Amino acid sequence: MDLHLMSLPVSTCLVILQLITLMLGTSTVSTTEPSEGSTSQATTTTTPTTTTTTTTTTTPMTTTANDLVCYGCSDTQRGGDCQTNTKDMRSEAQGHLGNPNQGQTSWNYVKRCGGYKDFTFCVIETLENRGEVHSYIRDCSDGKNFSYPSGKFSNLPADNQTTCAYTGQGYVICIRLCRTNFCNGPIITAAADPLRTSFVYLMLLTFYMIFFVR
Repeated sequence: MDLHLMSLPVSTCLVILQLITLMLGTSTVSTTEPSEGSTSQATTTTTPTTTTTTTTTTTPMTTTANDLVCYGCSDTQRGGDCQTNTKDMRSEAQGHLGNPNQGQTSWNYVKRCGGYKDFTFCVIETLENRGEVHSYIRDCSDGKNFSYPSGKFSNLPADNQTTCAYTGQGYVICIRLCRTNFCNGPIITAAADPLRTSFVYLMLLTFYMIFFVR
């Protein structure tokens, strides 16, 4: 079948290409929240006779125990599910974002921090002795109290970096703190929107039929 569409105006071709480019953008689910306040922004409105400047200052956005959700699980040996089963962790986290009102008992790896006072951090805590893992924990945290007290853990930054200390009995305890949803485990990405994906494919097929099928 000869469509005779190769002679379409250049402007029409450009419009089609722009539509396809816009539809090819991908979306992601954000799993983090701002931990620092944004800077002030100034907007200026100009009229023929006067100029008015309005300054808007936003207040710092902080994470509270009521809205923070972390990965929650534990292992007592190296290679346990809490360390390695990132596929199910990610799947549960995505499910929680899709249905946050689902009961806590339905999750194996999702833990809401709202039931704990001042637990505004997510944590990974490990306890090892001579290379053997005795404890591996993902949990909510107040950022102050851990399995072993150490001066090195005072005022730890919530930057997801590891800080370790020796217990004096041959054990090494390491702490990683962060304060955004599911920051103590695998990163969550959004699943593709089936309707949107189908539309993109349809646009690409239309483009192919117009310019290549004769």
